[in-house]
Amino acid sequence: MNLHKHLRENTRSAHGRVDQLFGGLMLSTRRDYLLFLQSHYLAHQSLEKYFSDVLPLEERPPRVSPLLAGDLLALGVKSDLKIPFSMGDETAPLGVSYVIAGAHFGQRVLRSRWARSSDRDILDAGAYLTSQDMALFWPIVRDRMEIERPSACDLTHLVRSANATFGLFEYCFGRALREVSHIEQQTC
Repeated sequence: MNLHKHLRENTRSAHGRVDQLFGGLMLSTRRDYLLFLQSHYLAHQSLEKYFSDVLPLEERPPRVSPLLAGDLLALGVKSDLKIPFSMGDETAPLGVSYVIAGAHFGQRVLRSRWARSSDRDILDAGAYLTSQDMALFWPIVRDRMEIERPSACDLTHLVRSANATFGLFEYCFGRALREVSHIEQQTC
């Protein structure tokens, strides 16, 4: 069985919803870029906490929340929100890693939209989008998927974990939308 293909097929719906949310953003504009950064910050800080609880340091994905926090600060926004990510004992770290490592493919498209901005502040806040950390992590995840031979029960947990990770990004998008709207109201 090809685990990568199985995960891709069984997360297609959740992946499509997240792609639709983030794919519709114009990252060359301040509002949409703040929405992107805030939602990714919320998701990654939560996932990094999860990984620190379940995986040894050498198996964890790279920490990107400091890059996101720095980009937000460069745009004058400090985020204090925290979003918990928990699925209990049934969470499969490889399913979660599959989603966040694979996101670097879509990040290339988003990076090209961001780079078209005429706003110098937006372009100066690009540490996350220009980072290659997840692109370097993807081969590690891909190799682990090639050697894993999960049982039917473990396979269910992998798919459930991947779908829950996409769901976390959807949820964080909604939370970030409220935060960005609040920021806009304060500046009016």
